[in-house]
Amino acid sequence: MFPPIAQIAQNKSPTGAQIRSYFMEFLISGHLMVMKPGAFFLFFFLSSFTLHSQEEINRFTRDSIRVREFLSQVDHVELCELKPTCGKTRCYYAGAIRNQELDSTLVFHRRLLNNPDDLFKTLISSTQNTTITSGSCYEPRNGILFFDKDGNLLSYLEICFTCSSISKIRNFGIYGFSKIQYKQLETIFLKKGLRTREITE
Repeated sequence: MFPPIAQIAQNKSPTGAQIRSYFMEFLISGHLMVMKPGAFFLFFFLSSFTLHSQEEINRFTRDSIRVREFLSQVDHVELCELKPTCGKTRCYYAGAIRNQELDSTLVFHRRLLNNPDDLFKTLISSTQNTTITSGSCYEPRNGILFFDKDGNLLSYLEICFTCSSISKIRNFGIYGFSKIQYKQLETIFLKKGLRTREITE
């Protein structure tokens, strides 16, 4: 029996490298001459797909471990609103990150998150996303501050709920969120009495 099929019959998933190895052996053994064109392309498709899936699994695992290790160092979390930056003619929201550092003068209405379990679950689950939601604008009104037991800022995650976009200082494995995850995060802010969007009359 052809090796990959034998593995599948035993509920074992061959890796992309294994499929390619079997395929090369198949070619060397002289079976290429009797191989139908459709089967030829099928081998390459399966090989690429399996390799891609394995790489995705490895990335999910790596990012999940990275986020979990970071969160294990977090002692407490604060949520906040951000102040707008005002020029001569108008005010606009540009976030509180300046040269990869947090400008604390733009942070206000800070709220201690007494139970960060829901937040941590959303952050960890985001490492399994195959796609993320992201808008073309960036007008962040909220942020999440992560502190260690000595009160040192470990990381800062800035969120624009209007545009579904994020930015961060000292990334710890978070690259984006799904539409549902943005809703989950926004709910956490709203429960603490923080505004997440522009108020229209």
